[in-house]
Amino acid sequence: MTVQITEFRKLLEAGRRYLEGATTLAELNGRVRATLEAGHFWGAAAPLMEVARDWEHMINRAWNEMGEHHASLTEAQFSEWLRQQFYFPVRDS
Repeated sequence: MTVQITEFRKLLEAGRRYLEGATTLAELNGRVRATLEAGHFWGAAAPLMEVARDWEHMINRAWNEMGEHHASLTEAQFSEWLRQQFYFPVRDS
């Protein structure tokens, strides 16, 4: 049985809105948490969960609300990383 995890789609949409300046790191953080919770509950594929955990880690580095990350990211660094998440390398045949 295949289960569509709509939270992952919403996370990607929030990422695009962030790059457009239409949302905040707080919303991205909420979206990534919802994605991880839904993925855990529904048994999402490991690669999907890995992507969500990567996003969570980078959001936390950028937000660094509690100063817990020594390798924090500037908004520009985070935006560049996030922009790269929407591009996929083309493999040579």
